[in-house]
Amino acid sequence: MTSATSNSTTSYSTTSNSLDDLDFGDHDFEDLDFVNLQFDDVDFDDLDFDDLVLDDLNFDDLEFKDFSTDGIVFDDLQFDDLDFDDLQVEELDFDDLPFDDLLFDVIGFGYLAFDDLDFTKLQFDDLDLFDPDFDDLKFEDLKFDDF
Repeated sequence: MTSATSNSTTSYSTTSNSLDDLDFGDHDFEDLDFVNLQFDDVDFDDLDFDDLVLDDLNFDDLEFKDFSTDGIVFDDLQFDDLDFDDLQVEELDFDDLPFDDLLFDVIGFGYLAFDDLDFTKLQFDDLDLFDPDFDDLKFEDLKFDDF
């Protein structure tokens, strides 16, 4: 049993170490604030997303009210040998997605390194971003050598 309690009476819990059936009750996350959030020396070496498929991803009625990311810093962030072979995102829909007062102030990416970043066979099928015309958009053999 994993649980966490905030300063209010809201309690979040799961019945196992899995993220399945994670219950946040009736919390609406209004005024979400990430002031001075820092990720020092984050390392994603040999991260592999072979055959990752996100079918029918839907963000209908998603709201971020007064969402603030002031002072977020990613020092020494590294993505060595990041591989997205056969990544497919089908029917991604952002229609009517409200981002009220969305702010990204003072985001720092110090010493950001993307070594051997590879998006082989990356496909976005039926991508709809407020009806733009991106018919058959594909990124094949996209590489950022010496980036």
